[in-house]
Amino acid sequence: MPELNYFLDSLEPHIDESILELKKELGLRDKRQVKALKFLLCNLYAYKKRRILVSRRRVSDVSEARNPQEIKYGSLNTAQDVLIEHKYVEELERGDFKKNLKTEITTTDKLLQWFEEHNWGNDNVDIANAQYVTLREPKQFREDKPPYLDYEDTEYSIWLSNKLEQYSDLLNASTLEVVDADGNFIKGYSQLVMQRKFIKRKSDKYDYTEFLFSGRMPGSWCNMPSEDRQNNIRINGDKVVEIDRPASHINAMYEVVTGSPYQEGYPYDLVVDGVKILKHIVKNASSIMQSTETPVDTARIVGRNYSKKAKEKNAKEKHIKAYQEYLDFMKEHKKTTLTRIIEVFLDKHPQVRDHYLKGKVYGDIIRCWEADIVFEVVMKLTELGIPTLTVYDSFIVQQQYEGLVNELIENTSYVNRRRLNDDALKASGMFSLVGSS
Repeated sequence: MPELNYFLDSLEPHIDESILELKKELGLRDKRQVKALKFLLCNLYAYKKRRILVSRRRVSDVSEARNPQEIKYGSLNTAQDVLIEHKYVEELERGDFKKNLKTEITTTDKLLQWFEEHNWGNDNVDIANAQYVTLREPKQFREDKPPYLDYEDTEYSIWLSNKLEQYSDLLNASTLEVVDADGNFIKGYSQLVMQRKFIKRKSDKYDYTEFLFSGRMPGSWCNMPSEDRQNNIRINGDKVVEIDRPASHINAMYEVVTGSPYQEGYPYDLVVDGVKILKHIVKNASSIMQSTETPVDTARIVGRNYSKKAKEKNAKEKHIKAYQEYLDFMKEHKKTTLTRIIEVFLDKHPQVRDHYLKGKVYGDIIRCWEADIVFEVVMKLTELGIPTLTVYDSFIVQQQYEGLVNELIENTSYVNRRRLNDDALKASGMFSLVGSS
């Protein structure tokens, strides 16, 4: 469900007039509360009939750049409370900010009628002063919610913001909906601000922070099960298909380091001492050792992750099946240890082996490579006027564009758009990359 969008605003005079009228009914006098009321109403209109997550904190947990209207949390809570009191908003579930749990609210029929009576329309609420590139502190603990940071723009961040704005504009000009099994409307996606979310990393070893760590671009549809995304999302009324980048993690490494994906078959095919290894075991080990430092640590985490996913509440059938296959395989092939599998895998990939087992920070660099390559495809589709929703390393598009997207995935290469030279790369603990100068 959506959270409050801090970039929604309206410059329409009749919208301001309607809010001035409503403030009298609600008994609001403070200008900061009226500004918070307008901000909240813009969100309620944009996400009408949907559940919205709002914070009850008294202290802002967003940076100045992500709160351009300078909405004060105390005023926001007051505006929310009076809307609930006057039956314009329904509080569905009260959150606990001490546990990072937000409150769920939604519009009532009374508010929907008020919008209609005061001529609120889709063209009246728009995105203003959006921040398309974000930077936050690294996450320290599982329950941690690191703050977003203000930053000074660079040539790269300005370029990237412009491209993300074009992408967001295309999505907002498209009809993006979720329907049920009978094709009935459930919800829509609108007023989107697509962001590349980077992490600030700085230590004795890594002292270069040019938007180089992570940089993924999540959307709320990422939380939907894969099957539901393919069956229930509609783009401009059309059914969709979700297309994965093949062997995305390791191929991103190859594309950055060598200039092309792995050329000798499927990179996760592996035979160890005459034993063919299950592909998902190899893939999991490869993914995990992008952020670990030793084969022993990798082996331990691989087994733990299989168990965790299979035993969590409402575990997916595929995770339960994969865990059982993992247990059966390791029991049947006791001499084929995970550390031995890792050793043979690294021997198979000498071109990129030095980029493995370099720790969590370097893993964020590799994830950034992958996100960069995904965004290259997004830019090409945007230039063609074809809307796409990304899910990390996959693309959701209308079915008629499946062939085109597969072709773009195959032919789109990594581009060193940050123009990092070898000195900058070495400052980050990296090696020379394709296109560096």
